[in-house]
Amino acid sequence: MKELWYRQPAKVWEEALPLGNGRLGAMVFGNIEAERLQVNEESVWYGTLKDRINPDAKANLPEVRRLIREGHVSAAQELMGTVLTGCPCSQNPYQTLGDVKLYFKHTGVKQEDAESPDMVVSNLEPAKLNYKRSLSLSEGICRTQYEIAGAKYLRECFISKPADCMILHFTASEAGRISFTLKQERGHFFKGVKKTFSGTQANGVVLFGRPGEDGHAFVMMTKCSVKGGVRKVLGESLIVENADEVTLYFGAVTQYRYKDADYASLENALCEQLEQVMQTKYDDLKAEHIADHASLFDRVSLTLAKEECDLPTDERLARVQAGEVDLGLEELLFDYGRYLMIAGSRPDTLPLTLQGIWNKDFTPPWESKYTININLEMNYWPAEPCNLSECHLPILTLLKKMVPFYCCFDIIIQRW
Repeated sequence: MKELWYRQPAKVWEEALPLGNGRLGAMVFGNIEAERLQVNEESVWYGTLKDRINPDAKANLPEVRRLIREGHVSAAQELMGTVLTGCPCSQNPYQTLGDVKLYFKHTGVKQEDAESPDMVVSNLEPAKLNYKRSLSLSEGICRTQYEIAGAKYLRECFISKPADCMILHFTASEAGRISFTLKQERGHFFKGVKKTFSGTQANGVVLFGRPGEDGHAFVMMTKCSVKGGVRKVLGESLIVENADEVTLYFGAVTQYRYKDADYASLENALCEQLEQVMQTKYDDLKAEHIADHASLFDRVSLTLAKEECDLPTDERLARVQAGEVDLGLEELLFDYGRYLMIAGSRPDTLPLTLQGIWNKDFTPPWESKYTININLEMNYWPAEPCNLSECHLPILTLLKKMVPFYCCFDIIIQRW
């Protein structure tokens, strides 16, 4: 089976499981009680376009050349470090959009008092709950499943390209077992939060802001539909109590695709989109997503191992690190690379950054930007050999968009 799976939730971001549709990304931790989905949107970059051409480059270029000709390489290098570098030398970072956090309550589990929902303590041990956390590479679906007090719980999550949103679906084997509080967070770096409505009924929450005073304004929103139980929105919290089944719809938009739109216009556009998606049954949305994902993933197949291994992925990796051979794990790594290409780069989206589309930080390593000395190119090496030409298009499209800026720079060079 083309699947990453584990017997325990992710302890750190690097262990979480990635989802994406090229524009939206998420890292799913799979926690039983205090679940976290760290989310990204392709155009959430701090600030906006800047002219970084060093104003002292032209005047000092002859001196740099003279120093090199006369053998004073160290002096030339020192001068170049101040007059031929970008000004400023740093670039604006690609940033996290934020977190979607869910705090679950389970029938039959006594939770001790805590200072905040993030500190929920109930001594639940995944090993005793038949716990499994998985990512189906062939379907593009993340699943978390476990058993508590006789009930079997299943959470499914995927980011649909056709629906252009993230969809989460929660079920339990016994009625009335699903209860949680949901919040959207972005540290201290946002403008506000509010409720979202379907008609006159509140059915979700909104967080909005701007990354930097001149960055693209953004809005992220989660809406909810329930079968059984109670759904309500209090303050910044979406609350579900004693439901039989729950479906969540998460989306985000920015001014990158809605030029000059204000917060209200962005919110209205996103609300209308998610309300439209909510008209389609969950099973149909899931089938549509799987078909779209499989149309790319199923183009290539690699078989190295004769038998499938039924061990969790992390245990298999530990065995390989200890010197054992696992050809099936090599197959899985190849498929995981294809999966990340499909999840992170699709037509009409921005290209993969240094971290793909997944980034948890406001100031990530190397700004999680487009490093064009080799890293950006390396991201796309698998595209054509793996028959994923459509996934190659974002980098080609961006290069075409950059042509006017290259022409402007060329004019400046000619003036030198």
